[in-house]
Amino acid sequence: MRAQAVVSDTMIKGYSARQYFSLIEEYYADENYEAALAICDTVLAYNPRLAQTYRYQSDIYFVQDRWSECVSASEKCLAIDSTSMPVLRNYFYAGHVVDSRSPFMEVYKRMYKIDPNFPHHLNIRAEAKTWENDNVWSYVGTGILIAGSVLIFFFFYYKGSPDPGDVTSFFRGLSLPYLLLVPAAVTCILYFLFFHFSPWIWSGNTHYPSLEYNLYTVRGCTFEHDGHEGIVLYALVLTAMCLSIGALFLLRYAGSRLRMVILFVLAAISFFFFIKIGFYPPFEAVAFVLPMVFVYTILFILAVWAINQLMVRYPRWQILIAALIIWPFCFLISDGFSVYDYGYTLSPALRLHHGDRIRDIYFQYDVFLSLLALVWIKLKWGIQYIYLLSEAGYYLFFLGLFIFSRKFFVNKKLPFLLLVAAVLVRYYANMTPNSIFQISPWRLDMWLVLLGLFYWRGAYHWLLALFLGSMIVFHRNFGFIYLAAYMQLLLVLLIADLTQVRSLKGAIDVLVRHFVLSIVNIGIIAMSFVCSYFVLGGVLPESALAYSKIGIGMMKISEISFYWYIPILLGAMALLLIRDHRRLSQRYLTTAVFLILLTIGNSIYFFGRSHEHNLINTSSVFILCFFVFLDILYQSGGTATSDSTAPHAKARWRLFNAIPFLFIILICLYYATSIGNKLRGLKVTRWAMDINFYQDYWGLKQATNSSDRIFFLEFDKDFLCYYNGNFKPVGYFTPNDAWVLKKDMVAMMQGLLDSSYYIVPTNTQFADPFITDLDYNAYLQQGYTEVFYKRPGRNMLDDRHAVMHRSFITTLPPRSIDVPAITLGRDFTVQCIIKPDTCIQHDSATIFTDLHSILGIQGMRMYCVDTQRSKYVFQYGSNTQVSTSQPFTLRPGVLHYVTITTGDSILSIYVNGVLSSTLSYGGDYANSDRPFKMGNKQRRDDGAFRGFIYEIEIDSSRISREEMMRNLARIQLKRDSL
Repeated sequence: MRAQAVVSDTMIKGYSARQYFSLIEEYYADENYEAALAICDTVLAYNPRLAQTYRYQSDIYFVQDRWSECVSASEKCLAIDSTSMPVLRNYFYAGHVVDSRSPFMEVYKRMYKIDPNFPHHLNIRAEAKTWENDNVWSYVGTGILIAGSVLIFFFFYYKGSPDPGDVTSFFRGLSLPYLLLVPAAVTCILYFLFFHFSPWIWSGNTHYPSLEYNLYTVRGCTFEHDGHEGIVLYALVLTAMCLSIGALFLLRYAGSRLRMVILFVLAAISFFFFIKIGFYPPFEAVAFVLPMVFVYTILFILAVWAINQLMVRYPRWQILIAALIIWPFCFLISDGFSVYDYGYTLSPALRLHHGDRIRDIYFQYDVFLSLLALVWIKLKWGIQYIYLLSEAGYYLFFLGLFIFSRKFFVNKKLPFLLLVAAVLVRYYANMTPNSIFQISPWRLDMWLVLLGLFYWRGAYHWLLALFLGSMIVFHRNFGFIYLAAYMQLLLVLLIADLTQVRSLKGAIDVLVRHFVLSIVNIGIIAMSFVCSYFVLGGVLPESALAYSKIGIGMMKISEISFYWYIPILLGAMALLLIRDHRRLSQRYLTTAVFLILLTIGNSIYFFGRSHEHNLINTSSVFILCFFVFLDILYQSGGTATSDSTAPHAKARWRLFNAIPFLFIILICLYYATSIGNKLRGLKVTRWAMDINFYQDYWGLKQATNSSDRIFFLEFDKDFLCYYNGNFKPVGYFTPNDAWVLKKDMVAMMQGLLDSSYYIVPTNTQFADPFITDLDYNAYLQQGYTEVFYKRPGRNMLDDRHAVMHRSFITTLPPRSIDVPAITLGRDFTVQCIIKPDTCIQHDSATIFTDLHSILGIQGMRMYCVDTQRSKYVFQYGSNTQVSTSQPFTLRPGVLHYVTITTGDSILSIYVNGVLSSTLSYGGDYANSDRPFKMGNKQRRDDGAFRGFIYEIEIDSSRISREEMMRNLARIQLKRDSL
């Protein structure tokens, strides 16, 4: 934490502001936040115009999750220094937590103006589109939407209100405006109800202080909590569909004039809703300013039209043509893979490769993806090319989507257009489709297999249950989601059959028939739960439970999220199915219903995180729903009647045929930048990821005596460390970043140390906060490799009265070993067993210290003052002064037993039992609140002591001469072994 604002040198209680700020920074680095805040209060009492002080408060309140106080401190800082980017960041995030509907977008605007490349959250970027594009393209999109609604109204409402006769006649007479405006109005009402109760919805997570979370990435997401949002949104979409159907049933009882009034009211509510949420396609990369984009789009649409006409003319060659066309677009963009993201799949796979049981491994993204990675590892294919597995998943999915739609759609011009739209959005509008394995179709689009099995085999075929059972065992999160959709479908089929009977006996017969049809599938699914329990050690998916309980990374849904259009589409599709159910085949109808339920279920992936880019990741099922909606309209002629002689029939038909092409044009325009970047990256040669992250395996082998009990303390590429060295990943949670709470990971590491494991850090910045919390007694450095471990100590000193006692068997790390702050009285004893190296020591080489002298001199220190003559001194602080002993000699290459003890206002220093130096005890010892460091000087590598510090003990009383000599005798007995 370094200040940006100008620091005043105003003296406060005899010390400059810079000294106070240095102290605050040290407290902050040691995570002693309350002490840092106390110093801030002291500074502000003397000078309330120092922006840097408020900056410190803002940072501290932010890491403590004290959001309201963070907002207040940030506002005070920005009132003095309006350009402080860290404070602006704190202000935005904290304000978003306090009240997400407050106008904190103004803060984002300021951040963006100062630094357009400032890293910001994806949802923030989505919301900032309102400002970034000056609302122009939002207004354009919303205007097109409203204009289209008006056109639909005038083109399709020519025949007036439906016949209010029986229910079937009433629904068959519904025109398209009813089918669209009723779901839109219902969704609008539920939208405002959701945000009215959102404070309660978002308050359902277990909160921990930021410092308790794992250090690397988790702390950056601690402000993200969505409570019960996932289940509420899931229920909201189901409710929107049911209410839309119910509203139309009620509408039947209204007169024709009243229905006309209601229709206009629905239109007004819908238009207001469209204006409220705007039109922001998820994670769009708009490039309207480039004239050539229009030219390329027109040429592309002409090519699509020509290929589509070719496919319609030669239906036997459709699959081959589609397979050839999409191959280069799936296999040639080669954006590589993110080792960090793939690590969540590869690390569990590597553990399976080394023989660990499935039930002993944590799978962040379920077992299936890791099983695919395991096959890749077993076949010994280059891990740097594993993104080919992701590319193959996209290719198979797109081809399967085309094959399914080709068989399912009545309008044979739609399948290829669906394929084009799906490839553009799911693959080319995506940021990095291959670099993140968990967003590939292998995980997010298995619904297509389930839908295909249902379409070709029916709802009660055993293959459907077998696939669902396999999903429950190996793909648990989505297995449960798809199982819920399947059960909902069975319920819909049951209710549909029950509506056809008029007696109790008939209803019982229907219930029995459905139960008999389902009994095999129920048995298979039940057995899958049993297998899940024995294979995985439990039934419920642990990853979903852990993250949903805490809410890490779970964003609150945006008020302008594009998802708010999805309930309108699904509701309109459900109403259209009801309206045209007599026109549609039974198989088509039930498959479309299952598709709606699967779409709602698959949306949970977005509900659970609400990051707008996840709408891109799950877009295929939404696009399929849209094209099914168009296909149903095609079968009914686009209106409630297929009479080609009706007024405006030709205009309606042309508009209907143009809709898929207009949809693709909008995709090309809104995602032009992303599509263009990927097309420019097309290449035939395969791109290989550099997997040589950790190189010094020779040094590691030397330092650990070729041991295989290795734990790499790395948070980004720990998989590569294990994979390249042929080690087994260690710890239940793998990779290391999967540990949510720091204390749990530290406890795991301590258990490894106690079991003779070696801790091997790869990054000092992220390793130090964990290393300082560990109890170890050995350190080695070989080449670039550092190794920490623990072995049985010698314990030559009697520690019956010890306040602190540490025994070591090797030299100490250059960045010190820290223990918590030590509290002593007037009398104390310090004992240490030391063997300086034969080389010349560093200047001020420190044996131990907790001394600081910023606001009063506190603590103690023993260090080298004369590197040539090996002279050392001991210092202690008494608040107002520092007392220093006379130098004493510790000869290089010789073992020394140093004892520092107080008594009769004299501090005495003994070396090997001989008095070597004294110091008048001029003032009471002032305790330091800093960690007690052994082997270094306040995090400075240049102050590292060269040699061995075998043992250090601090007692809260004076040691007697007899005790000193007994300790010396024990040391002399073991001198030769040291």
